[in-house]
Amino acid sequence: MLCWEGAGLFAPERWEIGRHSGDAAKGFFRIDNDHRFVLQLRWWTATKPVPIARLVEQHAREVAGRRDAQLPRFQKTNDFRLPQGSHDRASAFISKPSGDAPADSSELLVIWQRSSVARVMMIRFMIEHGQPDPICLKSMLSGLRLQGPQETRDWAFHDLAFQTPPDWHLQLAHLYAGVAYLEFKHRRDRFAIRRFSVADAVMGTTTPAIEDLTRWCRVVYAKEFFDMRYRIELMTDPAGRPGLRLSGSRRWLAPIEMRWLLPRHRRLPRRIDIIWDAAANKIYNLEIRRPSLAMEPILGTVQKSLRLNLADVTAKVCQDEPPNGTVPPRARSLNARVRRRKEVYSEINNQGRTVLTYTFPRPRRLRGLRLLAGLDSGPQKIKRKLELDLIGSLVWERCDRSPKVRQLIADVRQRFLISYREAELSVTEFIRAMGSRGLLSVHIDAPS
Repeated sequence: MLCWEGAGLFAPERWEIGRHSGDAAKGFFRIDNDHRFVLQLRWWTATKPVPIARLVEQHAREVAGRRDAQLPRFQKTNDFRLPQGSHDRASAFISKPSGDAPADSSELLVIWQRSSVARVMMIRFMIEHGQPDPICLKSMLSGLRLQGPQETRDWAFHDLAFQTPPDWHLQLAHLYAGVAYLEFKHRRDRFAIRRFSVADAVMGTTTPAIEDLTRWCRVVYAKEFFDMRYRIELMTDPAGRPGLRLSGSRRWLAPIEMRWLLPRHRRLPRRIDIIWDAAANKIYNLEIRRPSLAMEPILGTVQKSLRLNLADVTAKVCQDEPPNGTVPPRARSLNARVRRRKEVYSEINNQGRTVLTYTFPRPRRLRGLRLLAGLDSGPQKIKRKLELDLIGSLVWERCDRSPKVRQLIADVRQRFLISYREAELSVTEFIRAMGSRGLLSVHIDAPS
């Protein structure tokens, strides 16, 4: 499930929100897969019935204006079952390629008006090479969701899902792979949600405990918010998960330090509720700028709704590869095998991390400079040690049997409970970093 401002639908595991804008009254978000932009979902408020035929004609003119081509023809189709209530109006339209558009491309336009919540949703599916196929489209449309501005709003993306009150508006959103940050505002009150996707890697131990979470909090928040003195207390969230509560008090001498100014001192959160979900391997931080008694039930609702979002709903019926039998370069890269360098010695330290010991040739320029200075050229090879994190340790351990890249991604997903895109970014970045040091090599089969 991908949801933004209460509007959402089912999507394959490799598809994520690529761009978002707007608010509960009017906005859109775009969904991308591994290769391209797939669909765009728009919503807006409408108290009266909307003329669907006029919306389709207006959209066709916009598409023709962007492509500088003739007007595409949209035909109504009944191949898709849309969720219609007693007063809802929903229609689907399919277009054929026109002008300079590719012959194997088309567009599916779905318009759905919910009169009960006075909102309209328009979804634009881009179909190329027969993908997404009709089975995938039906599965995605079966999860259509459109909530009213006065309803509790759903949010679901990456591996994070939660709910917010209807009168709280999104102010800032950063959807990164490892850390997601969203800030909400209601009048003068504000709170933010910060999610760390791999809890044990963040705390730096394979078997984390509440003491490791406390140690991590003291290190991180003492370094970032050193002008706010925090008191750490144990707590339990409404869902029964353990956590910490950081209550801050201002340090009035901190603003006179050179690298922090007074505005920064004012923006610091006065309270941080840190929730550790050990079963989901996630850390959720609720940062409250100005805590008050009126915000307690709101924060309790948000904390209780925080959950893992890794449901594989439509991945089994959606195929990203074209059906013509050709293997795209991306698929060949994921089928490549990763091999270790034999001269590397590895050991595991007390924290469960892998420590690599390897050698590399001393640069010739450095040896020449030492000779010109009248010094000994020194050893021909330099010895180095490198300590890997938990994700890197797992990937290095799996590379002893020359696995495929996609197998490494599946192992990382299963071990750390993260989304496919996050696992893919972690594995590919690790292989690229180790390959630049000469510690790993990638072998790609020649295209058939």
